[in-house]
Amino acid sequence: MPNIFEVGGKVRDELLGLRSKDADFAFVLTPEEAAGKSIVLAFDFMRDWMMEMGFQIFLSTPDNLTIRAKFFNSKETADFVLAKRELKFMPGNCEPIVQPGRLEDDLARRDFTVNAIAKSQSGELIDLFDGQKDLADKVLRTPLAPMATLSDDPLRALRAVRFSVKLGFRMAPDLVEALHDPQLPELMAEVSSDRIREELARSMKADTWGTLQVLQGLPEGLVRGWLERPGMWLMPTMKS
Repeated sequence: MPNIFEVGGKVRDELLGLRSKDADFAFVLTPEEAAGKSIVLAFDFMRDWMMEMGFQIFLSTPDNLTIRAKFFNSKETADFVLAKRELKFMPGNCEPIVQPGRLEDDLARRDFTVNAIAKSQSGELIDLFDGQKDLADKVLRTPLAPMATLSDDPLRALRAVRFSVKLGFRMAPDLVEALHDPQLPELMAEVSSDRIREELARSMKADTWGTLQVLQGLPEGLVRGWLERPGMWLMPTMKS
């Protein structure tokens, strides 16, 4: 039987004594269930299993390995993501081999250690990257080497800004160093303007002045790359 773990921001917020309405779960196949299955077949297995168990499925997104559904015994709607792992690239192919993964693989791919804490259905916390310590120390740190985490999704650079502002956390020195890496603006060029605009707006809404202060400490080229995108416009948040 597969395992389902609550992960992400809701676990973090509960540990901070905050309320959170967004629920995310990692869906992990047992080794026997995953054996011989491609990632496509593993996703089909997840969807079929959830339907058999009585989950009410609202949206299935195979490209993101995500299903939005409601628990069979609850009114809570949540996103369920199939745990995956990426192997080395095939010769002559720029796409990695993707296979069903373990919980460790899912947590390692998350943006920050404070968001990489899992909770089992029995309530046990699984904290492989010392996220609880970082919560106590109020520090943002990546589960993997910072550039590896940022390369997986460069928008995480802006998420670092938002979380540092919203939660009042400081960034770990190696994360700050990665934000000054000259390769980062080039990686950010692959991120859509819509995603950048949304992340900036969320940070500004949390704390406009705090966001501006954090941006001031980042490389000018990186910040210009965010703010000078064609069509970039943010609604003022400091209204009288």
